Amino acid sequence: MEHAAGPLLVLAGAGSGKTRVITSRIAHLIRKNVASPERILAVTFTNKAAREMRDRVEKLVGSAGSRTTISTFHSFGCRLIRAHASLLGLNARFSIYDREDQLAVLRSVQSLFDDSPQKEDMSQLLLGAIGRFKNQGKGPAEARADAGDEESVRVAMTYTRYQELLRSRNAVDLDDLLLLSLRLVTRDDDAGAALRQRYDHVLVDEYQDTNRVQYLIVRALTEKHRNLCVVGDDDQAIYGWRGADVRNILSFRSDWNDAIEVKLERNYRSTTIILAAANAVIEKNPSRTPKKLRAENAGGEKLDFVIGATATEEAERVVARLERRRREGAKWSDLAILYRANHLSRAFEDALRSRAVPYHLVGGHGFYERREVRDLLAYLRLLANPDDRVSFERIVNVPRRGIGPSMVSSVEQLSRSHRLSLEDAIQRAVAEPSIRRGAREKLHRFHALIRRHRASLREGKGLAHTLRLLSSEIGYEGSLLKAAGSEDEAEARTENTRELVRALAEYEARASSSSIDGFLERISLLTDADRNDAGRRGVTLMTLHAAKGLEFPHVALVGCEDGLLPSRRALEEGPSAENEERRLVYVGITRARESLLISAAASRISMGRILRTELSRYIDEIPPELFSIAPRSIEARHRRTETGRGGQSLRRGAKRPPTRSRRAPRRGDLGAATIGRRRSERTRKRN
Repeated sequence: MEHAAGPLLVLAGAGSGKTRVITSRIAHLIRKNVASPERILAVTFTNKAAREMRDRVEKLVGSAGSRTTISTFHSFGCRLIRAHASLLGLNARFSIYDREDQLAVLRSVQSLFDDSPQKEDMSQLLLGAIGRFKNQGKGPAEARADAGDEESVRVAMTYTRYQELLRSRNAVDLDDLLLLSLRLVTRDDDAGAALRQRYDHVLVDEYQDTNRVQYLIVRALTEKHRNLCVVGDDDQAIYGWRGADVRNILSFRSDWNDAIEVKLERNYRSTTIILAAANAVIEKNPSRTPKKLRAENAGGEKLDFVIGATATEEAERVVARLERRRREGAKWSDLAILYRANHLSRAFEDALRSRAVPYHLVGGHGFYERREVRDLLAYLRLLANPDDRVSFERIVNVPRRGIGPSMVSSVEQLSRSHRLSLEDAIQRAVAEPSIRRGAREKLHRFHALIRRHRASLREGKGLAHTLRLLSSEIGYEGSLLKAAGSEDEAEARTENTRELVRALAEYEARASSSSIDGFLERISLLTDADRNDAGRRGVTLMTLHAAKGLEFPHVALVGCEDGLLPSRRALEEGPSAENEERRLVYVGITRARESLLISAAASRISMGRILRTELSRYIDEIPPELFSIAPRSIEARHRRTETGRGGQSLRRGAKRPPTRSRRAPRRGDLGAATIGRRRSERTRKRN
């Protein structure tokens, strides 16, 4: 915290209080007049973390703390781009496209290359490829230069056309917020130099989660003064699949050869038993900085372990354990079920519902992703950005007003052939004699509606007031009633539209300077962690990735089988992917404060076949004395049950009888007999 100047690496283990380190350091810089608040930048990954850091700094140093820049990477990039939009060929009121908007643009691009009705929708794969280019800092030109075969050329050309369409709509996507920021801070002109000199001290939270572009942005901002403090934990690097590069933190000392390294190994969250299990798993990861967490909470109860014959029985046994916790005094919200993949939640949801246990599923459709909310947001976005074609196409006939695909196509053709903005193309279409008069009049009324409410906003009418009037004028709630399959559905959707109006009103009440752009930017930059930050009621069900940064008194880590944890894909991809899976298990274990339950199913149904499973190799590595009953003892007991029924023991290394691999397991058919590919197969795969 009191390090004066130069690069500083703080390796903060799980539960070691890393947020306090960053906020205390910022406060120290301000109190000791090392840097003025306006010259300090701190960046993190979620709005929740940024808000927490900002609040803590203000409590420590008062109003001076509010003058520091504390932000997510994407929010920082967004402000940078809006302030310098003209240098990038953008209007400062650009739209930020989310995944659904991006896919709509890519389908338009795909139709330009292939307009056959039988064409396969490749938009998801193309979006992933484009995202990888951007995370590596590569624009369309670099992608084309790197293309070495016909397929690569096609992807690069799609990327090129995708970016052209975004620009024509005055829009960017989330990855652009980083890539365009990098272009600004690395410009070889006065503007670039001014940006690089803007801050005297830069602090980065969760540094292990940075990708190549974020790494380069931070490098550019600090290369001259070298006052860079990064806080992170390579043992919690679990986002490689979305572009994060753990090498950024592992190579920090070689990147900055005069860096000071500090390790925070004291854990204030979990018990000694839980940390011993976490350390046993993670210490076998060959690519890590050596460290070992020590618990402030000595002792603790031993780990629990259950196996179900099937996924259904596993879920039933886990829920029974949670009910016991509840009887012992825990609140439902103290309990969490964590799993590797979303599809595993179904059996647990069924078990919870059958026992009338309240639960909260993280990862479903968020509020701002619901159809009726997206419709009204599209109206707001078109009010803010007249060139937002994705929003125009979404709501030009919502509710139905008789404007069909042919009219939308005519507007697009006029825009393309005459190089017109969307606004000008609409006006041209309204006056185009070759278009049917009735269709022109309907488009004219829609255009007049948008212009009238846009003018209302310019005159200072409130956002909530404007949306309420617009929704009423177009009869949106009435259209929901007509389209709903039931009264309950209609009521729920109508209430969602009213909740959006309330969200606008709350934003206007809280924001020091409210604007339609500010509100849209705020919801566009919500992260998964921010969406999951709502008050929890009941047992929480979530993926291990979503659980990072959270903690619960009691955690159930479920589906602990090879092929699930580690995932089958990781096993196929090799050591690097397996190392990340090991870190994922470590993250899961360290979410628990007081108790940890581990579970597995002896068999699962896949593609209509019953397949036996093998206990996760990572659970095998936890010392048996840390469990109340060691997994091997439980397996042996069930193996005796199996043998008593005339079955063959399926110890690890024993040959699996093919005739039993398809039989639906009976209740009690558990253990090594039921969890198991041979250890020799595993050894061959590793080698």
